[in-house]
Amino acid sequence: MTFSILARNLRFIMRNILVAGRKAEEYLKESIEVACQIGAIGILGQASLGLGLLFKTRGKTDEAEKYILEAIEAFEKCGSTGYLKKAKEALTACEVSDGRVPRSQHRQSAGSR
Repeated sequence: MTFSILARNLRFIMRNILVAGRKAEEYLKESIEVACQIGAIGILGQASLGLGLLFKTRGKTDEAEKYILEAIEAFEKCGSTGYLKKAKEALTACEVSDGRVPRSQHRQSAGSR
């Protein structure tokens, strides 16, 4: 991509990036609500993880952790090991970015006593 193409489209890109984040949050929250209503645990987990990751990218780690923990619970209930692993990695990343020792390390050190 050349600089001139980027420069011509910069206003469009900047305007839509701001709107996209708000829309993503809105749609993910709606997905969580519907998934809860119909008992779609896997979808609930995916939407919760997505919302948690969105908050993480915004630097809102407390909110991110809340939704990531909800995702972990959902993935444990439905046995989705692949998504469960991703959610646990995301939780660890939130904890590390806040300068805390990840929960997984707390459990490992407690088990070695």
